[in-house]
Amino acid sequence: RTRDERARRGGLASGDPEINTNYGWFLCRVSREAESVVQFELAAADPLYKTPELALQYAAQCATRVGKMAVAEKAYRRILENDRGSMVAHFGLAETTYRVGRYTDARAHIRALMSTQPVAVNALYLGACIENRLGDRAAESSYVSQLKNRFPGATETARAQNGDCD
Repeated sequence: RTRDERARRGGLASGDPEINTNYGWFLCRVSREAESVVQFELAAADPLYKTPELALQYAAQCATRVGKMAVAEKAYRRILENDRGSMVAHFGLAETTYRVGRYTDARAHIRALMSTQPVAVNALYLGACIENRLGDRAAESSYVSQLKNRFPGATETARAQNGDCD
């Protein structure tokens, strides 16, 4: 059998989650996103895999690339099941729920992320955009102010100041 046939039947080496994760990332990079998610799921399902959150993160990123927000959201939620404070998962959920117009959910995740330090420029920008969509000008202004203070020359700062969230 060819490598692709073996992968479709259960993974390159269904007993090795690291190979499944690496192969999944390869598939994602060559625009075979649906197949990649299968590999990531195989890896994450292995109870002996030491970093299942990495496979889930990659699955979410790959699904997001092709607009499969429900798949991405599911993967990020699975990360949170094991790590309630995961910055990657909270940012990912804030971003995916924002993209599908669930701004209140996006706000909850961005606020959870804001309780961690350091806060990245993209998180502050997303926070400003979420508050813009929700119409909370005071909260939006707070995010913009933080962007101006922490990242004065960043593209995100200029965009947030102009209300450019698309």
